[in-house]
Amino acid sequence: MLHLSIVNLHPDQAAPIAATLAGASGRIATAETLTADRIDTRIEFGRKDLFVPIRLDGAQPTDRRLSLACRPDW
Repeated sequence: MLHLSIVNLHPDQAAPIAATLAGASGRIATAETLTADRIDTRIEFGRKDLFVPIRLDGAQPTDRRLSLACRPDW
């Protein structure tokens, strides 16, 4: 299992990602993105978490490479 964290800082455009995974041999990839109602949402201790994980479709593992588009969710 490999966990890869990626951040798209652009609020309006998807960020295409292509990663070489040296030594990996996986055939299945799943991806999630965290989103909130506003782009400037902040985590505050003692308050409800406003970020919601949603499934991100399109993660494609092929021959030690992983490709996906990190969409501009906020």
